[in-house]
Amino acid sequence: QSQTSGQYQRRVHGDWRELVNKAQVASSKELQEAEQMCNDAKTAMDAAVAAATTARAAEAENQAALKELEEQQSAYDNQIADLTAKSETGGVVSKNRAKNELAQLQAEDPPTTITCEIQPRCRC
Repeated sequence: QSQTSGQYQRRVHGDWRELVNKAQVASSKELQEAEQMCNDAKTAMDAAVAAATTARAAEAENQAALKELEEQQSAYDNQIADLTAKSETGGVVSKNRAKNELAQLQAEDPPTTITCEIQPRCRC
């Protein structure tokens, strides 16, 4: 009973540093399972990265198409406003010409109206 508590622990349980730093030995089956799980996780991560890259490219393409559509709509609206103003001012011939052009422009299909914009859920 002359041993101190620390000496007793070292004799029975060993030094904790040795226990912590000791290599963990697993069976070859457990090791193979762990390697397979690691490989599966890497494959899933690679697939997620590829999907995110594809999504970024699609988002950029959609943004470019949206910008082009907005430019077409703006040009159409400006042309309508310009012809409307010309049809109300000036001489009889210029008014009638502007009214005719305005009627033709309004009879054509206008650029597709933007009803909503889809916002991305996440920024990857």
